[in-house]
Amino acid sequence: MVTVRPLTERDLPEAQRIIRDAFGTFLGVPDLETFRFPPYAQTRFGAENVVSFAAERDGELLGSNFATHWGSVGFFGPLSTRPDLWDAGIGQLLVTAACDAFEGWGIHVGKDEVIDPEAQNPEVAIAQSYADHPITQPRSSPFALATIFPLARSVSKAQTAPAGWTVTELAKTGPRAWGETGSVTSGAVKFDPAQDLKGPVSLAAASTKGAESRVVVVGNSLFASNGYYRLSGNKDFALNAVSWTAKEESRISIRPKQRQGNHLFLSAEQKRTMTLFAFDLLPFGLLFAGLVVWQTRKSR
Repeated sequence: MVTVRPLTERDLPEAQRIIRDAFGTFLGVPDLETFRFPPYAQTRFGAENVVSFAAERDGELLGSNFATHWGSVGFFGPLSTRPDLWDAGIGQLLVTAACDAFEGWGIHVGKDEVIDPEAQNPEVAIAQSYADHPITQPRSSPFALATIFPLARSVSKAQTAPAGWTVTELAKTGPRAWGETGSVTSGAVKFDPAQDLKGPVSLAAASTKGAESRVVVVGNSLFASNGYYRLSGNKDFALNAVSWTAKEESRISIRPKQRQGNHLFLSAEQKRTMTLFAFDLLPFGLLFAGLVVWQTRKSR
């Protein structure tokens, strides 16, 4: 059985070897033994505001992860597991452990996947409502753009926030979405009120402590990747979040859009309506109008 525990100093040589082998294998390095890689395990372990995790089985180290809170920035990594165990679910256990560390900032990262029936792909959650916060209400200008979060987890305010921390849930889905706690690999999912998180589901949260510490946690990193960065409000949300955590509020804005191809996002109900109009109502309406005209002319 695989367990996750705090990383210890005696784990560091093996943890660094696993990090080197994991990144070297991913990069296609032909000789891992001669691959020179930064000593991330040694430099992260024991550092201020860093929590280190180890995954082990029967006393054997299998991987590691590090959760870091540096001033206004929070993140985890490097995450690594032995290359021969990449499909064993160990990385997921280490991610969960790092997410649990965020509870210390008053933010809860759910052990779920957000399913949004309003989206064309239900595994792509769409934020439809936003909090009254500098990130989403720059200079009192409403953030009226949808934000796209593929394969996202729920991110919400912890039930018991630590003393001094103030948490705001920034972006939420529509009411039909939910946080699915079961497996989605079968492709067939259904909301279970006894286990799943009922919508609207929070997808991002901001946390502050006094005037010094600011943290933004988003349930997915792909929303800011090349494939999604320019979709709808993703760019503005990502840049505003960075500007706010860096205390550069003057840079927070809804930026003018460059003229380019537009993406149309439709809910399932809108798709059904368009299909009904395009393939049923419009053709039959034209046919009926033609018959009326033909009959009128014939009767003259």
